[in-house]
Amino acid sequence: MRRRLAAAQGQLFQIDTDHAQVTASKPAEDGAGLILRLRETGGRRGSARVASPVFPLASAALANGVEDILKPLAVKAGAVKAPLAP
Repeated sequence: MRRRLAAAQGQLFQIDTDHAQVTASKPAEDGAGLILRLRETGGRRGSARVASPVFPLASAALANGVEDILKPLAVKAGAVKAPLAP
């Protein structure tokens, strides 16, 4: 299924906190999925609910900078809760 963003507006990812931002997205090096890079910007621990109106989430995992999977993350109602650390 192909979807298009409106020319004047749109977002690929929704994030529910004011102290994090999506800094990059790219295909995974192993070809199995999409890598989403988050940056904590407020200097505090917490979590961020991340969803996408364009990319449906079927599964998610926390990974390190070289894409080694550290632990699976639960997907609920099309969103994942990602841990944040300063």
